[in-house]
Amino acid sequence: MAGGSGKAQTTCGKCGKNIPKSQYSKQCDKCKHWFHLISCTNLNEVDVEVMKKLQNKWFCESCKSRVENEARKSLTASHSQQNTPTAEASDEYNMSSMTEILQQLKELNQEVRDLRNDVKFYADKYDEQLAINTSLSEKIQNMKRDFKKINIELVNLKGKSNLAEKENRKNNVVILGLKNTVNDCKTKPKEVIDKASKVLNFIEPDLALNNVKIKIANNTKENSPIIVSFESFEEKLTFLARRREKGRITSDKCELSGKDPIFINEDMDRDQRELFKEARALRQRGFKFVWARGGNVFVRKIEGSERIKIVSRDDIQNLY
Repeated sequence: MAGGSGKAQTTCGKCGKNIPKSQYSKQCDKCKHWFHLISCTNLNEVDVEVMKKLQNKWFCESCKSRVENEARKSLTASHSQQNTPTAEASDEYNMSSMTEILQQLKELNQEVRDLRNDVKFYADKYDEQLAINTSLSEKIQNMKRDFKKINIELVNLKGKSNLAEKENRKNNVVILGLKNTVNDCKTKPKEVIDKASKVLNFIEPDLALNNVKIKIANNTKENSPIIVSFESFEEKLTFLARRREKGRITSDKCELSGKDPIFINEDMDRDQRELFKEARALRQRGFKFVWARGGNVFVRKIEGSERIKIVSRDDIQNLY
């Protein structure tokens, strides 16, 4: 029998059709021609395995009659030269052959059972691994959904945190440009705050300083910004309006040493400051007014034109 055994493609001795290299077939032990298994030999795979075990030969239909005739002639010649065997000897021979055949069939059946057990074992292993893979896949999908939910919650929390921080900064302004050393900020904080008070009084002489809170933003940084907190957003807006009326402010105008420029800005976090800085570049694109109010950034092309709120860098890019 052949099938994927290295036999070259040939034609069937009965039907004349091609026998592919991979197809099972049987070779006649007389003419050596190959035949399709089952369809052209009436043999199946088990029959062939039994013949192998018994080391029996197989002849095609064309050769079978010739082989039988030759066997008859040989037996006739042999009987003429030898005595006819007794019935007892013939029965004993047949019984021995039958016992051997039955033993070989038993062994073959055991091999088939072992093969089936192996197939069942690996099929069970496959089903077990498939179940594990399915479970892992479900866990991964659940983890992805959980991650997505957590990410959404994180974005929402960040948004709420930003809103809370913006609300805390809403009533604040920042004074920049005051010359203070780190040592001044740490050991003489009252003197630093007094300088800021002089700036506030220059802008609004009637401002009640006991109604505002003044603090050093970072006492480990030289020339640290000074944060001024008003009691209400309206008071801050009034103060900023007075500041615009003063024009350019320098330290000497505030009865401080030197003539260093002093700036009053909205109190913004780092992202807002970066956004405001990038928005100021729009002046080169014809936007005459760029300002911040209540933690928000606005631009306007000319006096009386539409006010545009800048929320993100995409808003800035869209104006180019």
